[in-house]
Parts: sequence; C-alpha cells; structure tokens
Amino acid sequence: MRANYVLGLIGSLITLTLLFELMRRRRLREKYAVFWVVVALVTLVIAVFPATLTTAAALVGVKVPANLLFFGA
Repeated sequence: MRANYVLGLIGSLITLTLLFELMRRRRLREKYAVFWVVVALVTLVIAVFPATLTTAAALVGVKVPANLLFFGA
C-alpha cells in the first residue's frame, strides 16, 4: 500500500474514534456528529478502495480525482 492510502486509513479511523469519544462525553451534539461520521466513513471507503474516487470522478466528468474531493469539501 502506498503511504497516502495508509495515512487516509489511519486519519479516518482516528477521526471516528475521536467522534465517538466526544459523543460519549457529550461534547458533540448528535446533529453535528452525523455529518462528521459520514465524512469519516467516506474517507475510510476512499482509503480502502482508492479506485472508488477515480470511478466517481469519471462518472461526474472530472479529469483529476483530487479536484472532486475539493469540490465535495
């Protein structure tokens, strides 16, 4: 695996862990937690299956898959 995929995988898992810890301590409202969990899960899927981003970019008509990430953000 390339380093950037491993970094994405580790980053998404850390984000999910922190989210659940913040929700457990009641420092993050559920309304906002849903959004962050979705973002972390999408990051996890892209880290595990990097071809997903390339396929999505091709379907939308974006030439550079990273630009699709910037547009989504």
